Amino acid sequence: MWELRIERLLGLSLLLYGLQALPPVSMAAESDDRSGSGEIVAEPENSAPEGQSQPETAAFQLDEIVVQAEGEKPFPEDTSLQRIDREDVHGSLGKSVADALEQSPDVLSFSNSRGERGLTLRGFDQRQILVLMDGVPLYDAYDRALDLGKIPLGPMSHITVVKGAGSVAYGPNGLGGAINITTREPGTGPLLEAEFASSPEDSAYRLRLGSDGQVNSLGYHVDLGGVTEEGYRLSDRFDPARNEDGGWRQNSDTEHFHVSGKVAWDASTAHQFQTGGFFVKGDWGVPPDVFTVNPRFWRWSLWEDLSGHVGHAGRYGAFSMEESLYINRNTTELDSFDDSSYSTQDTEKAFFSRFEDTTVGVTVRPAYVFNEWLVSGRALSRAWVGARYDRHREDPSSDGTERTFSVYTLTMAPEIELTPWEKLSFIVGLQADLEIPEDAGEFDPENTSHVGPMLQALYRPADALFLKLQANRRARFPTLKERYSSTLVGRIPNPYLNPEKAWNLGLDAGYEEGGVRILAGVFYSSVSDLIETTVPVAGSQKINNVGHAQYAGAETVLEWVPVNGLLVRADYAHLYWDLDGSEGDLLAYRPVHKGSVRLSYAWSDRVNASTQVRVVSGQDFQDVDTGWWGRLGPYAVWDLFLSVKPLQTLELWLNVENLLDVDYQASYGFPEPGRAYWIGIRGSLG
Repeated sequence: MWELRIERLLGLSLLLYGLQALPPVSMAAESDDRSGSGEIVAEPENSAPEGQSQPETAAFQLDEIVVQAEGEKPFPEDTSLQRIDREDVHGSLGKSVADALEQSPDVLSFSNSRGERGLTLRGFDQRQILVLMDGVPLYDAYDRALDLGKIPLGPMSHITVVKGAGSVAYGPNGLGGAINITTREPGTGPLLEAEFASSPEDSAYRLRLGSDGQVNSLGYHVDLGGVTEEGYRLSDRFDPARNEDGGWRQNSDTEHFHVSGKVAWDASTAHQFQTGGFFVKGDWGVPPDVFTVNPRFWRWSLWEDLSGHVGHAGRYGAFSMEESLYINRNTTELDSFDDSSYSTQDTEKAFFSRFEDTTVGVTVRPAYVFNEWLVSGRALSRAWVGARYDRHREDPSSDGTERTFSVYTLTMAPEIELTPWEKLSFIVGLQADLEIPEDAGEFDPENTSHVGPMLQALYRPADALFLKLQANRRARFPTLKERYSSTLVGRIPNPYLNPEKAWNLGLDAGYEEGGVRILAGVFYSSVSDLIETTVPVAGSQKINNVGHAQYAGAETVLEWVPVNGLLVRADYAHLYWDLDGSEGDLLAYRPVHKGSVRLSYAWSDRVNASTQVRVVSGQDFQDVDTGWWGRLGPYAVWDLFLSVKPLQTLELWLNVENLLDVDYQASYGFPEPGRAYWIGIRGSLG
């Protein structure tokens, strides 16, 4: 069966690959020349005479989605398109991808009852956001909500956050946006790099080793590391509760390791082959809800995720093509114990379950530059074409019934980018998605499809100023969990859910001149067929299409360099939401206000100091025992960071998180860590 499914995807790959069967123009001799972003730059052997411009070519990179043509003034970063570099996250060895995403003013990260880090982005929850690593979907196939708190930041290069009405070039199910995590590019780092970080008070230790090399046209990057933590401490201001007496957070220990790597071969100036992978494995405790009368005594005895891809990118004159084959496999084993000793499994509440989630897919991204057809300006057409197979297998001990569910998803998303004159650019696109259920147990759901348009317009009235308008229509197919999940204690499956659909609109403006950078944006999203959990009769749950939701808000960013080496940054996000038809008419964990202020100072490239205060307003929550709604209070967290380089190849740093030891909860019943000190050292050779 597996061989047949893979053959189907490979067959589609070969069919799509045939689209690039154009005679290649002759290329210059092999060259290692590439931009810092890893883009391939191809020059024809017979270059244009001096004084004449070369034809425009499409920008592309195998492991990152580039959504514009090469040009002097591409679509800029704004409030709806943000890049978070690893270097921007101070003390990054002690942080996860979820921690890094907190740098975005409209991302909220919080702990949940499964010991995972969830997130919301402009009102959308993680199920409604497409998350990728190097272009590979990064989620478990069951509910598309992989715990990003378990993905270490150490081996990452940067994270691209596309909010709301962004490009269609990211694939299906990105109802409210996309997050692409990019690991380090081969050959761009030192020959050997080592990092060590520790939080001695919490008995927490992290180690990372990395190596980069470039031999002629072959480059590689290898990264491995590990984490061991006995747990974390709560704030000294925490008041003992029903299931937590303070001090060390109960069942908060963790231990895991990761391995990642990439190999890139520039076969010529016009062709690059690349393969890469990421693997993380460990076990985690699940801290219980401190207030509930029915606490869960859970542990992840196994949590592992494997992601890998192979791909090729090539240029054939004005035509270019990228092809990628990928796999993501997530395996988890969850143990539920009788009590807080976490040692016995004799009562009815105890169980063991094993989930195996696999995603296999292929993407093809052709592009063609047809500037020669225009009297002036430039134009580029491109498409994102993909096929994906998601499979979930579970083996719960509670009823002894093994279940398997699977689905195919096909996507075609063409785009055209036009720049009729220097000050004005457009991107017009269309995305068509088709979902084909395969293994649905005793159910027989029908195929589901969706077609939605996309538009971006960029206007630059002056070099220092831009305005951008965006609009798109996106859909999210229900997850396998939402359709088929059932339990003996009252969860009712609903295999005939409709997909959620959303219109997303955004308007952004930016100004940058003389050490000042100002970004501002407003957004609006209208979601129909919203999927939420309902209670049809007492003691049961069912996931239904419940109605309509609206999200609206504004975001602004200010960066100022008053003197050389000093950076002042302030950001603020406002969110308004409204539900029509939903039972509670409330949404949990959508704060109206979030903002931060950050000061950074770098002296002589040897000393770096920064401080940041992050403020989050109150937010609604629902009590799991009573179903009643309540409201968490606002909180502010102050962090400090200091690094010193006694040598250019050696860095020592100190990071203090939650300096004032604030006791706060980002989700009800799950208090966040108190004050924590991290010290680290990083050295490199070559």
